[in-house]
Amino acid sequence: MASATLKEYAVSYFLPFYLYVLTAYYFLLVLLRTLLHNPSRALPLSNIASQSFGEAWAAIDEGDPYSGPLANILPVLSTASGTILEVGPGSGEQVRFLTNEHVEMVYGVEPCEVLHEPLEKAVREAGLQGKYKVLGCGAERESLSEELKNVGLLKDDKKGGVSGEIFDTIIVIRVLCSVNNPMDTIDFLYKLLKPGGRLIVFEHIKNPWWQGTGSLVARCTQILYQLAGWSFFMGNCHLDRRTDEYLKAAGEQYGGWEKVELKTVGGFAVIPFVSGELVKKR
Repeated sequence: MASATLKEYAVSYFLPFYLYVLTAYYFLLVLLRTLLHNPSRALPLSNIASQSFGEAWAAIDEGDPYSGPLANILPVLSTASGTILEVGPGSGEQVRFLTNEHVEMVYGVEPCEVLHEPLEKAVREAGLQGKYKVLGCGAERESLSEELKNVGLLKDDKKGGVSGEIFDTIIVIRVLCSVNNPMDTIDFLYKLLKPGGRLIVFEHIKNPWWQGTGSLVARCTQILYQLAGWSFFMGNCHLDRRTDEYLKAAGEQYGGWEKVELKTVGGFAVIPFVSGELVKKR
């Protein structure tokens, strides 16, 4: 693996600082606006943080996010097929890559209402009207299962649980850092996959500083951001999750994975990623 350039190092440390300052700024703006116009809704502050994060994220001009680290997942993402669950589509950055002829239907799980309008715009621009449905729920088991029941995809079984194995492909890109119970969420996503179904992932992880691909300085920087309220301002995002290990362990009691193809991207960075796909055993 080629060494990172000086520019890549600089960007990897500037980006989280920029995101932190931007989301903190939007938090203050939304808080002030709420205090001036609707002070009774200023508490709890977590609601303000959720609203301000959505507005900040919608305002971010990433340029083309797929010209950076996200380019690593493109060869896999562009082959998504069948009935697809896209978890956390945000404002729709991935939608344009879900237009191949093998895509039958896409369900986009996005709890942040502020992002629904730009997401639906991206759907129209990609020509996916009628093939893309936005679900306004979270990725956690309880929230997602209830919404999937509402749209007729899940049904209660005779044992009091829910039937599963309904998706050919599940896409999770920059999402699992913010769910409340990542291991349980991943386990539920595993159950929703059909045998032979694919889980396509691009998620940031705790810097693997103890491995040759990681950085102790970057790991220490992650700790500082967490202590400074990163998760509060950044939509419950956590920089210290071992999501790569959670993914590999998912579904062990049900047979596990037939194929695991994951790699670490940007191990030198404050926000490194795990990228690739996992295929459910048939």
